[in-house]
Amino acid sequence: MIHADIRQADAAPARKFLGRTLVFILTINLIVCLVLLFRPALFFVFGLASHGLNPQIVNLDFSNYWFAGKLITAGSPVAVLYHEIYFPAAQAFFGVEYNWHSWSYPPHFMLLVWPLSFLPYKMALLTFLGSTLALFVFACRKIAGTGLANERLLWIMLLPVIITNTVAAQNGFLTSGLMLLAFAVRAEGRYLFAGFLLACLTIKPQLGALIPLYLFIQRDWRTLVSASVFSVALIGISSLAFGADAWTAYLEVTVPYMSHVMNTGTGIFVYMMPTFFMAARSLGLNADTAVWVQAVVAIPLLLLFVYAILKTGNELTRLYLLAAFTFLIVPYGFNYDLGALIALGCLVYLRQRQAISESTPGHHSAHYADIAIWLLALLPVVSTRLALAGLPLGPVIILATTLYFLTANRAGALPEQHTQLASG
Repeated sequence: MIHADIRQADAAPARKFLGRTLVFILTINLIVCLVLLFRPALFFVFGLASHGLNPQIVNLDFSNYWFAGKLITAGSPVAVLYHEIYFPAAQAFFGVEYNWHSWSYPPHFMLLVWPLSFLPYKMALLTFLGSTLALFVFACRKIAGTGLANERLLWIMLLPVIITNTVAAQNGFLTSGLMLLAFAVRAEGRYLFAGFLLACLTIKPQLGALIPLYLFIQRDWRTLVSASVFSVALIGISSLAFGADAWTAYLEVTVPYMSHVMNTGTGIFVYMMPTFFMAARSLGLNADTAVWVQAVVAIPLLLLFVYAILKTGNELTRLYLLAAFTFLIVPYGFNYDLGALIALGCLVYLRQRQAISESTPGHHSAHYADIAIWLLALLPVVSTRLALAGLPLGPVIILATTLYFLTANRAGALPEQHTQLASG
């Protein structure tokens, strides 16, 4: 079984620190989640408990998946990919209070959501969230392994992103779980299965944009070829299921339409993306200027990503860098997609803080790590509120946290012998 060789905190100062940190992070996370997520969480619970399909439960992103399955069952899979057909049909089904929704996923995602449409809406919603959360939890525990000194701290730090994805009824559990599990089984030498999981991650291709480069840098040809073959297979299977016209419509209609929405659209989604492109847009810059902002930032960061992967000696830190630089380099990524990044950042934090506590108790650099990881853990909740207030600091927080962990790693605060992923 895969494990992170993180030594238990034998020294009393280390145990004492972890206890205080646990209480502090628990308090901060619970307060922030209660204040900022209480209202949407209340609407979510009320919608589930109420009779019928009221706007609180229907105006969730999951309705996109469920209704797409209904159209597929009715024999109109390609209609899902045309907004001018899809949205009026959805609004006619759910009612005039149904907010704007549009399908943005490649056709092979329809293979997953299609079966959900055979269940009643609320049952399908709970099934989707429950099963994908189980995948995410399993993947986190798989990649953390049995040597984690304080697993409770991991779940406390993941609480904001778990609640955020739940009340949005989105697929963040699924995508984060696929990424984490793929690299966990890869470390066990199960390259074929890892490739399959990474192929499934292409339902949101922007979240895996750096993975081919990552595998190329590490010369992991087996996983790279496996992922490529399975990706082609998913294209073929979805073409057989929904017709080749589905992929034509996706590439020629859906992708251009969603690019237009991301570049010119307005609404809450602009403030939900902790990327430099959307930060620029939230400040009122047009798409052309925002693209230049993204490019100016992304090009040097891409070079830094390659350098960091080559120079970093432990796998969990490399995986954190992969997740973090994805949000820094690609223009699109939502706050509920941050699960893998936060989980990996938590693991890096735990081993760094433990190593410092054991070697030099009271070392001040530990406090910088505390600040970095607290900001990262709360990012799914606070980034949108900050952006709405004219302070789109989400990508800045990710960048600052990443640069700190990189510096700590280079300074020797993350000893390789404490952080290797190994099969056993």
